[in-house]
Amino acid sequence: MDFDEAYSALLEDTARERVGFSADRVANGLGHAERLFLQTVWWPAFGQFDNLYPEYEVHDFADRGRYIDFAYIRPHYRIAVEIDGKGTHWQNITLEQFNDHARRQNDLLIDGRHVLRFTYDQLTRLPKSCQQTVVQLIGRLSGDVRQDWLGIPALNQGTLDLAAHLDRPIRAKDVAIRFGVTSRTATRHLRELAESGWLGPETRGRRVHGYRLARRRRR
Repeated sequence: MDFDEAYSALLEDTARERVGFSADRVANGLGHAERLFLQTVWWPAFGQFDNLYPEYEVHDFADRGRYIDFAYIRPHYRIAVEIDGKGTHWQNITLEQFNDHARRQNDLLIDGRHVLRFTYDQLTRLPKSCQQTVVQLIGRLSGDVRQDWLGIPALNQGTLDLAAHLDRPIRAKDVAIRFGVTSRTATRHLRELAESGWLGPETRGRRVHGYRLARRRRR
């Protein structure tokens, strides 16, 4: 499945699960900046949209319904992703709207959500940096990242942390479930870590059935 097919399926599935105004917000597609985030950041990083919910409704402490651009929901944490689109929005915003914007973000944090914000400029000029930010947060939410891992891609950091905490060899399925990536993506990252000397393969005959942290990384 390519991006366009996955994007259409995401909108169709989301609209099918909602009713009324909430369904209408996704039925005709997302805004340009929101679609760009999916295409240049999320899709290259994860290759799927599992556990990601566009135009997700939340309620603030005054019980007012609000929508966040994307919610990523896992059993032990929730991430809110907000996209600041291009244009004169911030130039024309009123003081009350600016205050409300701050209250909105504070409500998300108080509600226990981790909030990520990206600008349209970042999505167009620095997509790889945005990818790293998202993946690094997800990796850190699964455990602490060691200092000597900071020079490698964020998903690899999270994978190494997971391998360090398992009492058995780590497998592609473990990575896919923990970080919400495809099995193909998980397998690729495990192989990259093994080729770089961070992991050592566990074999049965000629078959690799998992990986463990290497005692000493090859330089």
